[in-house]
Amino acid sequence: MFALLALLIYLGEVYLMDNGGDLKGKTTKFSPLLYDPYVTYESLVKANPASEVDVRGKGQLVFERNCQQCHQATGLGVAGQFPPLAGSEWVLAEGPNRIIRNVLNGFTGPVTVKGVPFNNNMFAFRDLLSDQDIAAVLTFVRSEWGNSAPVVKPEQVKKIRDATADRSTPWTEAELLKLSERD
Repeated sequence: MFALLALLIYLGEVYLMDNGGDLKGKTTKFSPLLYDPYVTYESLVKANPASEVDVRGKGQLVFERNCQQCHQATGLGVAGQFPPLAGSEWVLAEGPNRIIRNVLNGFTGPVTVKGVPFNNNMFAFRDLLSDQDIAAVLTFVRSEWGNSAPVVKPEQVKKIRDATADRSTPWTEAELLKLSERD
């Protein structure tokens, strides 16, 4: 009898974990992320928007998948080829508008970072990364390795993406320096 009771309790818990605790159909399947007073996962997400920490975490993943090969996990780049992101005046600029353009269309030719010349090409990510991904990776870069610059918002990326939609060539240092950090 004891074994049968234990089996019924176990099967009841399995049912509740798979189908939720509401037997009258008011909720959807049970999610371990769902907690009182939220009835659905959508209502939980709506009440708790993503934090800056979540954005940085996503940005780190985007960095690891797309940028780390050249700029290295330390953000120090590769001497003479790929510039450092750690302490870079381009990264720490008042506004992220120049580096947003770098990510969207890429970069070509010589560039000076922290007084050191580099000469290589950066791949364009316009067609590969969303506005949210670019904002997240730039937020990560601007707050990692001792960098301390404001968050980049997807709206900022979208504005520049739209403004440069007809551009198909990479940027050069001279072109970017003509632009205000806030353009």
